Amino acid sequence: MCYLFQGCVNSHNDFSKKTCYNGWKLEYRGFLMTERDIHANNKQNTCVDKDAEAAQGSSSANTEGALFHFVFPTCGTLKCPPYNSASALACVVCSKK
Repeated sequence: MCYLFQGCVNSHNDFSKKTCYNGWKLEYRGFLMTERDIHANNKQNTCVDKDAEAAQGSSSANTEGALFHFVFPTCGTLKCPPYNSASALACVVCSKK
């Protein structure tokens, strides 16, 4: 992901966090998303910007590509509280020069 941030030396996703570590710059806040678990190509979680916009010229039609879905925690797997199984997991993308 570093190629998105000019001069970026290091970047990281912090899943289930809303702030960056000291000395790191917040690039964006978002929600943890992934493809549905029933799909064979369900490979990784992605932090999607909460203010994401559709790419110019894109379509909302289903063209059989990956479909992002919010990730919700499962109490028992994660400690509830602080997690809430009715709330999508937040995330941040941070960079450090």
